[in-house]
Amino acid sequence: MEKANDPVRILKKSTARKLLPAVGTHDNKATRGRSLLLAGSAQYPGAGILAARGALRMGSGYVMLAPQGVAVSSLENPDFLVLDLKKNKWQDQKFDALLCGPGFGVTPLTAESDS
Repeated sequence: MEKANDPVRILKKSTARKLLPAVGTHDNKATRGRSLLLAGSAQYPGAGILAARGALRMGSGYVMLAPQGVAVSSLENPDFLVLDLKKNKWQDQKFDALLCGPGFGVTPLTAESDS
């Protein structure tokens, strides 16, 4: 819930576009950064796919989706990589940006705390 003092900003498309970094003629996947998305689950399988597509659309070079408890087809989604959390630790991956949450649900993994 928003507080009365929280600023709410609604941007026009032209204003929002100015906030994004420019894409140079020599840019490629390697220069545009790596995003890791812990998103999507058996209950909300589409959330991770939509988030991955959004990250690509915003300009991330490599997008790696790590859904929980649901198989995402690389053949049907060739634009981003899919990380199997049963075989790989997300902490061992190289990334510049991390998105955690869309459709991930509350499970022992998401409830874990280092404190």
